[in-house]
Amino acid sequence: MLNKVKTNDARACTESYLAKLYISQPISLPDDISKYVLNPINVEGEIAYLEKYIDASDADLTRIIFIIEVLGKCARKHSEFRTYMKVITKILEKYKEYQYSIFCLRIIKLIVSSRFYTPISFYLIRILKDAISSRNIVASNKKVDYDSIKPNQERTKSEEHQMFVITEVNSLIIMHLSTFSKNIGFPELSALVINELKKLKIGIYREMIENIIACIAKQRDHVIEKRSKLKLNGIDGKAIALFESTVERTLQ
Repeated sequence: MLNKVKTNDARACTESYLAKLYISQPISLPDDISKYVLNPINVEGEIAYLEKYIDASDADLTRIIFIIEVLGKCARKHSEFRTYMKVITKILEKYKEYQYSIFCLRIIKLIVSSRFYTPISFYLIRILKDAISSRNIVASNKKVDYDSIKPNQERTKSEEHQMFVITEVNSLIIMHLSTFSKNIGFPELSALVINELKKLKIGIYREMIENIIACIAKQRDHVIEKRSKLKLNGIDGKAIALFESTVERTLQ
């Protein structure tokens, strides 16, 4: 049972099982996580806790990542995953400022290859746009990676942060689209992404964006060519499944 959050403070949240695991950090943590994933208990309650916790003004970003990662391995039912993704979307909107870009990318990386379709291209392109639009950046000569999730003004204004974000967004866009690149509806899905990417073909980033578009377009054209030879009489699930099994995946 989870109590209601009465104040805008993380302490107002009654800790869930996963939250307690994160806080205590027992030596057996890896085994505890594995056991929970094999036999998850009260997944909906854990998701409800996460949704309440992110509203706290002092929410720990690392704790949020921890819970998201574990729950992502436990949400096996479509209804659970739908609720889980609803909370993920809320998090990506709450932390949409550029200073939280690496935090958001780390979340997206956890769900990017999900077997359930998630419209995360919008968030990736928004982050890419913010990175490309970043001004007055300077070299800091400091390492930036996925552990750099807590906002830091100096780091956010660094070349290292900008290039890390741009590189990872490119990789995640391809990874995300690759998951659905054999689908019969891939041309329509990819068209939306390509149209948004075209808007970012500016300055020194033009060639990079064009390369991403070319990579996506190659798979789109491949599916279109295969689809043009397919004869469907209405919605034929077996025929579509057979078609998708013959489509080659060129997105890498």
